[in-house]
Amino acid sequence: MMMIQAALFVALAASTLLAQPSPELGEPASDYFDRYGAWVETIPPEQRAWGEVEAIDRALKERTDGLRLVFEPDDPDWARSVEFVKANPDLVERVIQVSRQPYLGVPEAILHDEEFGDEFPPGMGLVLPQLGMLMKQSRLLVIESHLANDRGDFDRAIECMESTRRLSGFVALSNAMMEMLVEVAMSSTTISPVLEKQLEISAWSEADLVRWSHMLRTPGGDRLSNAGLFEQWGLEDFISWLYEDSEDGRLTLDGAKRVVKLTGILESGFDEEADVSGDSDTGFGAMFIGRMILPAKDQQKAAARYFEAARSDIRTPTHLLKSFQSTAVMNELIDSQFKFVPVAVFAVDFRRLYVRWMMYQAEQSALDMLIAAHRYKLRHGQFPADLASIDADLLAGDPIDPYTGEPMGYRLIEGEPRIYSVGPDRDDDGGQRILDKDGRPEPWPDFLTLDKLEALDEPGRAGIDGDWVLYPAVR
Repeated sequence: MMMIQAALFVALAASTLLAQPSPELGEPASDYFDRYGAWVETIPPEQRAWGEVEAIDRALKERTDGLRLVFEPDDPDWARSVEFVKANPDLVERVIQVSRQPYLGVPEAILHDEEFGDEFPPGMGLVLPQLGMLMKQSRLLVIESHLANDRGDFDRAIECMESTRRLSGFVALSNAMMEMLVEVAMSSTTISPVLEKQLEISAWSEADLVRWSHMLRTPGGDRLSNAGLFEQWGLEDFISWLYEDSEDGRLTLDGAKRVVKLTGILESGFDEEADVSGDSDTGFGAMFIGRMILPAKDQQKAAARYFEAARSDIRTPTHLLKSFQSTAVMNELIDSQFKFVPVAVFAVDFRRLYVRWMMYQAEQSALDMLIAAHRYKLRHGQFPADLASIDADLLAGDPIDPYTGEPMGYRLIEGEPRIYSVGPDRDDDGGQRILDKDGRPEPWPDFLTLDKLEALDEPGRAGIDGDWVLYPAVR
């Protein structure tokens, strides 16, 4: 799918309980719309969550009256957000209940929304601003989880987090990059508070810890390696739309105007007040760009080449990745003097998916280790001295450091666990944090491929000296 879509919208969703139809490369958007709409009609109305999700969203807009709901206790709006949740327990309960629905069940009328008309590609009808709705509703649950944990009601705290994780199923799209990014976004609300010690788990029972650990389990494997198939279909659909009025395979002036207009929308960040008309003042630019852009068949070949490189990147473990092949292909397209604008401007950035998914897996591994350490303490009265001391049944396997492919670092510092990755320099510094130029801890070290690491000079290496501490984490 085009970057213009992926940046601000999330694709149509459904539960993973039953595989929804995925578009096939080369399939017209109208055909996929029909298949998707027919599939939605097979879902019993009582199993669809869409109507209630919309109703909760309307209630939130009316009651919050401009309040920015936040789930970080150190945020200036935290106190007001807490008071809102305390004053609106009915909304919390409604979100918990709606999270138990198996399907989002978007109505066919919305699936075939013709709001965009001919000014946007047909595939645009597949995206909706629903991620914002569900993220806002999940914040109610995270705040309630904090409150429940503070009063010692751990069962309630975990129930709210489980509901948050279930909401991510409503924005899952098979074989899509957005599926992975949405899962990461929703999952961060259940992992980060514990790693940052905003949600304390030291008083939890072993049953509570086991329940939380099971909640974190997510499928992997082919989901990651297949990510992007939906986006590739979306880009193909976009290219077909740009060239739909062409007789010789080359871009017409109208097609060039579409490129200019959509590029303007992308650059404006969907600012409704921005002038992106693409008419008289852009006509000359469109004519110039149109003459430079290569025919549709060349765009399709370039898109296929980019996605092939991206899937190769994604299948490569972090500690073995020498460079991003997809980035090299994209840079080549960008440097081609407008020849591949449709691909270069509107293709998604797979490097973003790769890095964020790596970070998410590292966070999950760290939380697995932390839960195992707390379970060990419940059994033996103290935290384990090292990873090897942890009882075999407490860890399903060694949580892997993405930068080494080996077990993540674990040390006791002043009697408390410290869980860390060796970080982008691939050097174990004993759990000492990476510091910025002002001596403050770095929350997220920049990811470096092996080639980038090798190219660093001494000052560059000194800047990443230290380890990436995942617990206790800092923002």
